[in-house]
Amino acid sequence: MGSHIIKRRYFNKVTETREVLDGQYILKIKVLKALGYETVDAHWETWTSPVITIDRP
Repeated sequence: MGSHIIKRRYFNKVTETREVLDGQYILKIKVLKALGYETVDAHWETWTSPVITIDRP
């Protein structure tokens, strides 16, 4: 499998999307609360996904 990087712009920031190898992954998503400070841990919401399996034929 070759490496693919896709660059996109969201909210004036460039993000990179990468293709991953087959395997099991867990996503952790963090979101800063409205009017929150990035330096205060309590101002962040966090969600962790169940295990995601990538198994291409």
